Amino acid sequence: MAFPLTQTTTISFEDKSNILIKIIEDEDKSNILNKLFGEKTMSQFRLGHIAVKNMKIYVACAANNDIPQEYVDDCKKIFNKLFIEHDLIFGACDRSIMGLAYQTAKANGRKIIGVCPKVYESGSKALDCDEKIVTLDINEATITMINQCDEMIVFPGGVGTLYELFVAIQCKICQEHSKPIIIYNSGGFYSGLIDYLKNLQHQGFISEEVVKDLRIANTETELINCI
Repeated sequence: MAFPLTQTTTISFEDKSNILIKIIEDEDKSNILNKLFGEKTMSQFRLGHIAVKNMKIYVACAANNDIPQEYVDDCKKIFNKLFIEHDLIFGACDRSIMGLAYQTAKANGRKIIGVCPKVYESGSKALDCDEKIVTLDINEATITMINQCDEMIVFPGGVGTLYELFVAIQCKICQEHSKPIIIYNSGGFYSGLIDYLKNLQHQGFISEEVVKDLRIANTETELINCI
């Protein structure tokens, strides 16, 4: 028997709806879910009509102002949607894409958790975060953000962003967390990295599961539907 569903249904993160969304990516399992919940209900999951609100989103991204404006503008559109219903965990910096995430979450009254190593503490003092965590080093800061978040989204960024991404991937391989990792491939920014990871898998350096487990979003709509 199919369960009735209104046009927009809110399911808390605690209800494990993110697990259900991940399961439906497997078409065989999706067929089973269609029988259990009804095809219309499951299609609404795929179209993003079921909102999982109040998640803590770990944003890894650029903190350097000297980057092409096109990436800033693209991320701004996403942040305007993302931080209407979700909270922010970030590297406690008010510059570039990272600063834009902070400003958008703040304007929408969302909870903000800023995490940074002690070496960057002075630069974070001007930020009005709900919670600010200062760690001994960058590794501890990254692990803290992973542990605190519900999902991680990787936006365009430099060495620090790549460091955070690979720490999250390796920790997930080691079963230290099970958080979804989403890579936003804005304007093809991460296409080379994605191809590199696929080549590592092709040559046997990493398993197929590592690559498959990453959620790749190439457009704003794909990203919103990944969450």
